[in-house]
Amino acid sequence: MTSRMESMDRASLIVGAVLEKHGLRQHAEASLLTHRIGQWIERELPSLSTFVSVGPCKDGCVTLHCSNAIAVQECQSHVSRLMLFLRSFRTDGPEVRVTVARSAGERGCTGAKTHIQSTGS
Repeated sequence: MTSRMESMDRASLIVGAVLEKHGLRQHAEASLLTHRIGQWIERELPSLSTFVSVGPCKDGCVTLHCSNAIAVQECQSHVSRLMLFLRSFRTDGPEVRVTVARSAGERGCTGAKTHIQSTGS
């Protein structure tokens, strides 16, 4: 069992080095971040998961796009729990901000974005 874990650790290091060499490490980390947020929403807020989509991570900011005002309000009230979840994965690197926005489908925000002053490091 130990050798299997050691193999996985080595593989992780190799993949990280290859991503870094090709300038893709930040893209991979941003993609993983949005994936984890989506999973968290499905697990912790299942009744909202059909009304919330996770936007791409840009410059350390992830936007939760909500299709209605109730979803916006609920997401805003749970952002601190989401940030605790994200902090458990991010031990170093730049801060992460979460923005909650009312969106018209996939086209973008129809109202003002509410920036939540939640950061992870």
